[in-house]
Amino acid sequence: MKRALFCPVCHSAMNSCDVICDECKAALDGECFDSFMSRCPVCFYPKVAPFYECDKCAALSYNKVYPVARYDGPLSYSILDSFKFHAHKEMAHVIALYLSRALSALDPQGNALIVPIPCSNTRLKKSGWDPMVEVAKALRRPYLQILSNSDLQRIQQKRLNRQQRLSASEGRFVINPDYSGKLDEIKDKSIIVIDDIVTTMSTMNSAISFLRENGFSNVFGASWLCEL
Repeated sequence: MKRALFCPVCHSAMNSCDVICDECKAALDGECFDSFMSRCPVCFYPKVAPFYECDKCAALSYNKVYPVARYDGPLSYSILDSFKFHAHKEMAHVIALYLSRALSALDPQGNALIVPIPCSNTRLKKSGWDPMVEVAKALRRPYLQILSNSDLQRIQQKRLNRQQRLSASEGRFVINPDYSGKLDEIKDKSIIVIDDIVTTMSTMNSAISFLRENGFSNVFGASWLCEL
């Protein structure tokens, strides 16, 4: 007799090898922006209606970043909380399932290299694992841990306002010493920086800008959740 599989989200039995059960998938699909909002055709950021001008593109300060789902979705948030703060690493596969939609939109040919946003040095030392590296593994695509945090102390960003977050992200990243002297071999590759959530875009924009300053010309961003 075939052993039953269980949904990592609701723990109900599943009869297939899907990542999550049909009920959880339907709920998460409803929290994805494409189910209720339009996207800017240039930067892929969600917007309320197709006839509204995209503020990011109008200011000519955009990066092409594709967020998949809403941060305030009840199921999305519970999965993020379970993953990051309760060490339920199996949720990396759920996040990867939805983040793959962003990768397909940004890189239809599947040639881009994935670069995860690193967690803080303090968090890594405390937990011993990096959430976005786990997601990168679950995506089953080539990924590189090019980015490392600088020696600057990272402030807990959820306690800061927008301007404070933007300032806190300046100078945050350095090139991982493991890749020192090896960047010239991959600078012609497209890069997709991935993160679990974007709010002010400060961290994502900082990572994209830093990689461009270091010679990568085709750099995009993908996020599972977004706080508009």
